[in-house]
Amino acid sequence: ADIVHMIAKLHEEYTLNYKKLEDFSNKYKIDFKNQFKAKIEKYKNIIIEILNAQAFLLDSLLWKEAKTSKAILSYFKNLPADVELNTKGYLKYYLNTLDESKSSEYTKELYKLYEYLKDIHKDCVLVLFESVDDAMEYERGLQKYCNNYKVKAFIDEVAAFKWAMSNHIVAIVLEENINKISAKKFLDFYHNAILSKPIIILLGIHSNISSSKYHILKQLPSTTSPKIVAQNLCEVLQKEDED
Repeated sequence: ADIVHMIAKLHEEYTLNYKKLEDFSNKYKIDFKNQFKAKIEKYKNIIIEILNAQAFLLDSLLWKEAKTSKAILSYFKNLPADVELNTKGYLKYYLNTLDESKSSEYTKELYKLYEYLKDIHKDCVLVLFESVDDAMEYERGLQKYCNNYKVKAFIDEVAAFKWAMSNHIVAIVLEENINKISAKKFLDFYHNAILSKPIIILLGIHSNISSSKYHILKQLPSTTSPKIVAQNLCEVLQKEDED
């Protein structure tokens, strides 16, 4: 009898509380929705940025581990020179092997992802000079004429190399004589650690560096102005894109 009485009492309380909940919901539902929508608009972009950052971090960690695998490194050595070891680079390689006109719905989503990655991760141009003034002058000049690319100048080879490790470098503009090591040694380190082969524009005509190994497409006098270098670089990059 006690159990039956307890169940009846709980049911009565449930019915009463449910009615209060319905009344509360009906009274504040519209106001809540309006405030909730406003908060969504306010925090949506922030949440997307956080998720993008976490996804980028995960992607970077995965590819960092992949670079330690002999099997993966062996596989990627047979890929085109401009393929970077990251999701964007591999998608570019993979999608170039497909016929876009015959794409499935899944593949179409991959094309959208690739365009999105291109949009948020600009291709980069690395500038490496001995003098701070020269480095900044060439950075400004190249950025002015090659505004579709992110241009970053350095005088420190280690800092330049670290930046290159975390960005997609499509071109390097450097002097034959830099601060701590020669241009050839820097390119040796770059070639051994980063599997892609960026376009190289070398300022100086005395260095004997294998153009087939390093993808050197232009070797200009050290007195060449930033404007002329930028014009040569844009011309080469445009030709590469067309190819």
